[in-house]
Amino acid sequence: MGEASEKEKQRNGIICVLCCMMNVNRLTQGTFHYMTMGCLSKVIASVTTYPYQVVKSRLQVSTRHPLLSSSLTHLIPIPIQQQKPCPYKGVLECIYVTWKGEGVKGFYGGLVPNVLKVLPAAAITFVAYENIAKAFQKE
Repeated sequence: MGEASEKEKQRNGIICVLCCMMNVNRLTQGTFHYMTMGCLSKVIASVTTYPYQVVKSRLQVSTRHPLLSSSLTHLIPIPIQQQKPCPYKGVLECIYVTWKGEGVKGFYGGLVPNVLKVLPAAAITFVAYENIAKAFQKE
């Protein structure tokens, strides 16, 4: 047989590294598995719910708060009289305007930094929960 191509060598190297990672002791393998599942679940949850978060944020930022009394207006940097009215009449209009103006990117802008921010916490939470649950099951 001929020599392996460069791509084949890289693929074999990656497979070797993955096999080594999978063949570590049981505790580390479980921890790696929990971290992976925690991160994967958080990515799926973020991708699923991020459009809702974008719409909610746009409505919150653009809405004047009618319940504020005049005695609290000094806490707001822009006087209420100078604030612009909400550009959206409701949730559906916010979705429609975002879709027409920005498309899918409008609903997922900022997703990557948000996911990178929450992944470590998700991984740690899953590992801690599973290891504590195992400790209590042994007793």
